[in-house]
Amino acid sequence: MIDHIAFIMDGNRRFAKKNDKEVAWGHKQGGLALKRVLLWCKKRNIKDVTVYAFSKENFKRSEEEKNNLMKLFLEMFDFQKKENDYLKEINNSFNINIIGDISQFPKIVKEKLKLIEKKEKNNEFNLNLCLGYDGRSEIVYSVNQIIKKGLEINEKNILENLWLNKEPDLIIRTAENRLSGFLLYQSSYSEIIFLENLLWPEIDEIVLEKCYNNFETRNRKFGK
Repeated sequence: MIDHIAFIMDGNRRFAKKNDKEVAWGHKQGGLALKRVLLWCKKRNIKDVTVYAFSKENFKRSEEEKNNLMKLFLEMFDFQKKENDYLKEINNSFNINIIGDISQFPKIVKEKLKLIEKKEKNNEFNLNLCLGYDGRSEIVYSVNQIIKKGLEINEKNILENLWLNKEPDLIIRTAENRLSGFLLYQSSYSEIIFLENLLWPEIDEIVLEKCYNNFETRNRKFGK
């Protein structure tokens, strides 16, 4: 049984190139794929979903691509728009938590994200959005928090002071075969499935079910 699943969403740009479209179109298709995935997670009763939406390293991309991504974030989380009825179901089902350092994000995006986070968290499911995220930076942050609090530096305190103190049962990555700094501390005993031949916008319920069934066949020993 999966209680917490995490996704490294990779391949939007390659999907755009594959279809002779602009990069912005590829990212938009990636957003639609996320909606499909979240609805599947809800159907499967997976309570915690964590997604790698924008890494610290992504700030190195072109200004045009970063601007398009920021516009997409604003569009996706404008739940008041009539055409966003599909997203409203997600908003009404998931508590949305921002994981990472969004200090470099445009002011309007930061305000929107903070507004989303302040929404009363009384839903059954949690969506953890990793934005401006890097696993090493997260561990450094945790250690600094421990020092500030005058606590002992040990595994328990490190985990409790991370941006995300939940450990995923399963991590799924599309398009590549690496973690790329994602949940470095939390993933010690996570099962991992690399879908190197699948681009993120191509993910669907059939693929997700295969991953779920694959996970169910694994014998998780946790070092025993």
